[in-house]
Amino acid sequence: MVVSEIDFQNTPFGKLSYSLRGDDSGPTFFSINSTSGRISVKTDLRTDSSTMYTVLLTWNAYLQLGYFSLIRVYITIYSESTIAIYAID
Repeated sequence: MVVSEIDFQNTPFGKLSYSLRGDDSGPTFFSINSTSGRISVKTDLRTDSSTMYTVLLTWNAYLQLGYFSLIRVYITIYSESTIAIYAID
């Protein structure tokens, strides 16, 4: 999954920055590229019995002014080759 911006990259305040956080094990198994917004698996999912993870994706625009947004991202594991990722804002 790639989280993409509308046109914030061309703002006078700078580019978007992305991060993941969460209360469960989601951030242990997934990471996000802070520049591109690409979510990746960072740890072998076979080491965990969970089939659903939730993370909070934070994107920051206007970094000097502190504007940001949180989006809840759900990641569901159906098999070793099928992973569904969807977001609800």
